[in-house]
Amino acid sequence: MDEHAQTVGNFLDDRHTESRRRIAALEAELAAERKRREAVLRVVNEQACDEGLWFRAEHVTEDYLQAALRRLHAAIEGEG
Repeated sequence: MDEHAQTVGNFLDDRHTESRRRIAALEAELAAERKRREAVLRVVNEQACDEGLWFRAEHVTEDYLQAALRRLHAAIEGEG
């Protein structure tokens, strides 16, 4: 193999190694995001079953907080 071919081969090997390293880092980030999403959805589901959060509001502040909570739940669940 001549010097030019060796140089090109080394360059490609380095690029491949860097690509694999980047893929591994992205896979780790994705796994972490999935764990965070699962944790958020657990809380959403717990709150959805908590009757204390979904009672009929008697005051403006309660109504405002409940509306905000419903919007947050809809956004997390992909409905808003």
